[in-house]
Amino acid sequence: MEEYSISIGTDYQTLFRSKILSDLSFTFDQNYPEIPAHQMVVALFSDFFKEILYPDNMSKREKFVVIRLELKGLSINNFLKVLQFCYTGKIGLNMRNFQQICQLSWQFRINRLIQVCQKFVKSNNLPSITTKTIRNKKRTSFEKKQEKKNENEKENKNKKEKEKEKEKETEKGKEKEKEKEKEKEKEKENEKEKEIEIEIEIENEKENEKEQIQNGLHQAKQLKIEKEKNDQEGDNSEGKKKEEEKGQEQENEIEIESAPKNNGLTNEKEKILFQKTQQNKVKENQNQNKNVFPNDGEKTNFQIQKIQARSIGIKVALIVADKDIGYIRNVATTLSMLGVIQTIRVFRSNKKNYDYEQIKKLDVAFVYSSDSQFYNAERLGDDLANFVEDGGGLVVCAINCLDSTDDKQLEGKITTPEYLPFLKNDSLNTGYQNLGKIETPSHPVIRDVNNFNGGRNSFRINAKKVTKNSTVIAYWDDGTIFAAEKHFPKRSSCGKVIALNLWPPNSDSDPNCWNSDSDGKTLLLNSILYVANYKRNDLKLINKLY
Repeated sequence: MEEYSISIGTDYQTLFRSKILSDLSFTFDQNYPEIPAHQMVVALFSDFFKEILYPDNMSKREKFVVIRLELKGLSINNFLKVLQFCYTGKIGLNMRNFQQICQLSWQFRINRLIQVCQKFVKSNNLPSITTKTIRNKKRTSFEKKQEKKNENEKENKNKKEKEKEKEKETEKGKEKEKEKEKEKEKEKENEKEKEIEIEIEIENEKENEKEQIQNGLHQAKQLKIEKEKNDQEGDNSEGKKKEEEKGQEQENEIEIESAPKNNGLTNEKEKILFQKTQQNKVKENQNQNKNVFPNDGEKTNFQIQKIQARSIGIKVALIVADKDIGYIRNVATTLSMLGVIQTIRVFRSNKKNYDYEQIKKLDVAFVYSSDSQFYNAERLGDDLANFVEDGGGLVVCAINCLDSTDDKQLEGKITTPEYLPFLKNDSLNTGYQNLGKIETPSHPVIRDVNNFNGGRNSFRINAKKVTKNSTVIAYWDDGTIFAAEKHFPKRSSCGKVIALNLWPPNSDSDPNCWNSDSDGKTLLLNSILYVANYKRNDLKLINKLY
């Protein structure tokens, strides 16, 4: 093995009194500029500066900081020579500067410079150096000041640490107060959510009551019409029966009157005539009773009781990650306008309060996100895929759910090409847009949707291709997909899936959102009605649209 070496002394010389990588400076007074240096170089030669720059409690000192040291009572020129020796390994000694440089070498404990001074003493036949006296003299004047400074610094550090501990305690107390406030806010939000559900249920109950009253009146009218017809038919039939009975009575009377005159009649004939007369008397009594109460009693005694014709409406799970209750209320009221939706249950997945066991009992899952992240987004995606496989209907709004530039989107099995008509996209588009080309005009989702104004933002992702077994329903003006459906040809048990490339809150809650005067409300309701599986929970509608 061949070894080689090069001289690097010149490289260190370039660092002397240079500001390159300088992390240390020495100051003497206001009239003389600071002398730049390097902590590593000075600490390698001087044990004194090594203890200052790299103390035993190094963990308490911040690393990689620039340190400024004040030196007083020293010859600046001699100190520069000592500092130059640390960088170059060279120093010029004579009888004038020897004593001061020797004192500095012992004061700063520069062992290599001490050896140089000893060689100078031997070569010039000088008396030996009394190192103790030199060190003691300088310790009393300079090092004591340094020790005081160190003690003061330690005291200041201890004070700062105590202050930091107090601040931490106060911060902990503030955090606890914040947590309590958050819990109160959560309780208020839960109360608001319950109020939303109660309001929606009350509105639905009112609409159902109106439908019941209308249906009851309609049935009552039909009953009256049928009764009138029956009464007319009954009157006609009774008239005919009376004429027939009168004819029979006349015949019987003739037979009864002629019977006693005709002595040739047998006893059997007399018995038959007697039975006929008895039967005729019974019929006459019945006819007399009917004439006393001719249908008026039936009409006056008839009372319309409760007619139960209630429809079983769709139950929707509104699964949302949104901090703003106003947006949630806006979407919930939009979905409940037709009265076909019986219940809307809000599951705020960012608050960890969604329960799949409750969701799977409902008919449709309507999913959208806003400014919050889905809690355990991967598990939620798997649960939604299981919901579709079990026959549930799913409507997914793409913004923040399928926008992969954001960390708030859905994850899990539902986001794969197997379940969604179009996938996540890195590009989020904004700017005024309207409903463009309708690819499948006969599709129920787009029924009666003639215009859709996306508003100032018109949020949409740059989705232009659909996955396998998917169809495009409509496009935006710029050619991006507006709505699409996923089909499951090999799995008939799966529910329907609709993806809407929009954000569901409208301009009633935010002027930047889609215009509430356009047909957006019809679009959202059409989507829910279309994906609802009417066989799944024995779902029945009086006015079934699909």
